[in-house]
Order: sequence, then structure tokens, then C-alpha cells
Amino acid sequence: MFFLASGLYYQPPFYKEMRDFQGLINPNIKAQQSYHIVIGSDYNLKIWDRPFKFTSEIYYKYITDLIPYIIDDVEIKYTAHNNAVGYAEGIDLKLNGEFVPGIQSWASLSLLNTMEKRFATYTNDSGKAVNPGYYPRPTDQHVTFSLFFQDFLPTNPTYQFHMVLAYGSGLPVTVPDSKYFNETFSLGQYERVDLGIAKIFKSDQVKSQSPVLKSCKEFIIGVEIFNLFNNYNTASYLWVRTVSALSNKASEFAVPNYLTSRLLNLKISVKF
Repeated sequence: MFFLASGLYYQPPFYKEMRDFQGLINPNIKAQQSYHIVIGSDYNLKIWDRPFKFTSEIYYKYITDLIPYIIDDVEIKYTAHNNAVGYAEGIDLKLNGEFVPGIQSWASLSLLNTMEKRFATYTNDSGKAVNPGYYPRPTDQHVTFSLFFQDFLPTNPTYQFHMVLAYGSGLPVTVPDSKYFNETFSLGQYERVDLGIAKIFKSDQVKSQSPVLKSCKEFIIGVEIFNLFNNYNTASYLWVRTVSALSNKASEFAVPNYLTSRLLNLKISVKF
């Protein structure tokens, strides 16, 4: 199956989008607009004589009256002016099916490029007004990949395993209070692996004669390890400013804030 979709979208501004870096409200701000087109397909196929589905989408979006924003630590700050245009383009691919007979798994890959261009200019070190043209938006994550895989013990299908693998290329980060609004650097790659094992005591496929489980339809106990390899994934940066006593010049240092490290999780699922 193939499909084509196109549309025009208006997004009225939220309060935070009307509030600039200094906290002043712009009551004359307009709705952001986007024109988009999506071409996609769904393809049902068989691999290893088992059913699979392959989904693909290619999209392009052009945005006008854009309200630019930056991310300072975990706070989103808007310019409160419709002073930019932008675009987003990319492709999404997903394959799901029975990699192991009787159990669904999937893998997905996304490629993205999203840029914006402000009408404003800044003055460079030579005193010349400069417009940098298009530069990455804060959501410009070029590559993301994820995999969800399930399996079970052939000799005892009530023991099931699953693995989640996630990868994302670095997001652009803006230096706070910098006049060079196109000055960005990478947040760093996101890498994470989760692993879990579950014992099914009762379900639609697994029957139980235990009187304790008589009143429930499903009873599952599982153990999961989140962030198995204890990767240090950066969520944001805390900016620390220092002033040199000799030169009387300020310097800024980016101190990373990391996401959750390795965790052990016990999960009990009961359905009545």
C-alpha cells in the first residue's frame, strides 16, 4: 500500500512562546505555519516463512513565522518574535514481525535534517553585521536507531527475554547568552541497552492450576536491567562562568548533566 498526504497547519502561540529572554510579553505574535508533504508505504512480506511488515515514510515540512528558541540547561527560551523560517526533512523506516516464531519484535531507523534561518543579524568581532543563513534547530538529531527483540526458552516458553537497544546522534546545543545564535556544538551520542527476563505464571496461552492464581487472568514477574552498560548519556549542560583576576575576562564551562545510570527493576504484572 502506498499513500500521499499533504497539509497546512497553524499553531497558535503558547504563553512561553510570547515571553522573550528578558521576560517581556509580545502580544502581537502570530501563529507559526507549516506546509508539509508525506509519502509512505506499507509492505507485508514473509521472511523465513514468517509474517513481517515494512513501513517507510519520506517527509518534508516548510515552516514560516517561526519562533526560534534555545535550550538553557533544561529550560526552553523563546525569542517571542516571528523572526525565522525553517524546514524539516527526513525518512522513517521500520520492520516488525516474528524474528522468533510466535513473538513480535521490531527495528526502526530514522534520518532527520531540520534547519532554521533568522531574519535578524549579529555583529561579528570585526564590527560587521552578519546573517549566518540556515543553521541547525535544537531538534536536529540526524540519526536514531532502535531495536526491540524478544525470545523465549524453547524447552520452557514461560521464560521470556527481551532486549531494547537505542542509539541517537548528538543534538545541537546553543551557548547561553551568546550573540552568535547559530553557534552550536553536539550534546554527544545517546547509547543505551536494556535487558529483561520474565516468568509467565498465567496468561491466555499459559494455564495454571494454582488456587492462588485462580482469580486473575494474567500473572507475570520480571526483572529488568536498564542501561546495562552504564553509558553516561548527557541530558543537558550546566554552564559555569568564571572571571580571571588577571585579564578580567569571563569564561564559561559546560558541565554535563547525565541521565540515569544503570538500574535494576522488578516488575509484577497482574490482570483480573
